[in-house]
Amino acid sequence: MNLTPYNPSATFEGPAFPRSFRYLATVLAAVTIYISAQALLSLPAATIAAIDYRVKILVACALLLVVYTTYWFHASRIKIDETGITQTWLFNKRVRWTEIVSSRLIAIPRLECIFPPRLVISSGFGRFKAFNGGDPVLWQEFARIHFHFRKK
Repeated sequence: MNLTPYNPSATFEGPAFPRSFRYLATVLAAVTIYISAQALLSLPAATIAAIDYRVKILVACALLLVVYTTYWFHASRIKIDETGITQTWLFNKRVRWTEIVSSRLIAIPRLECIFPPRLVISSGFGRFKAFNGGDPVLWQEFARIHFHFRKK
């Protein structure tokens, strides 16, 4: 275990998810909304009126969640600087270099365009945070961070 803080050579910032992953998420969200709309339009008006309002609210919330999550796939950014790693997301994640106990780089070779590499950071006592990388420059920095903090 390496107890010396990591010091990146520069500040790295980029998307948390690759472009192809974001497009795939958008297509899946659009298909989900389209199929939901088609199903709704195929029902007779009397059937729609008979559906309990709580079910209507639940379905509307589910569709809003699909749209909101898709938005964050596009808006999420990761930043690696001299203080640590930050990722914007539904809930922002941040870890300082001094908090890191170990790291693990998880990637599926040749499928980075669909499943972005993740850097999983352990800050001790069973606390883990996973950071996504959507850019090859970020993947290289993830590898350097992993080798710096890997368990020996």
